[in-house]
Amino acid sequence: MTFVLRYISLGYIGLTALFLAYLGTVWAFFPADHMERVGVTVTTLNGINTLKSIMATGLLGITGCCVMFLFNQQNWFRPLLLLTSILLVVRVTGLAVDGYHSRMAIYAILEILILVATVTAVKLDPTRNGN
Repeated sequence: MTFVLRYISLGYIGLTALFLAYLGTVWAFFPADHMERVGVTVTTLNGINTLKSIMATGLLGITGCCVMFLFNQQNWFRPLLLLTSILLVVRVTGLAVDGYHSRMAIYAILEILILVATVTAVKLDPTRNGN
């Protein structure tokens, strides 16, 4: 059973990496199209560039951590937890302060699942010290 849970966790992290890579790429190269699709309005070139840089960097950074985690769980466990935790705290704060939005709530749940999957994969690693 632990074998199955570990590989489900790793699979979820892999799927998450693919999804975040897609979103990060869209923000990096097609921000105007994506902003229109999700209902974000930015009226200046500086605003678009800033939003695109922040969103693409964050999403592609977490993608990189997910991919590196799949190859080396011990070394990339903390960076993945750190980046995902920061994203989750900011998202939950936004939901509480700025107002509730169902899409953002779903993203928060998916981010919680990244944390759960990461911890599960490491804790159930048969090569981990202490097992």
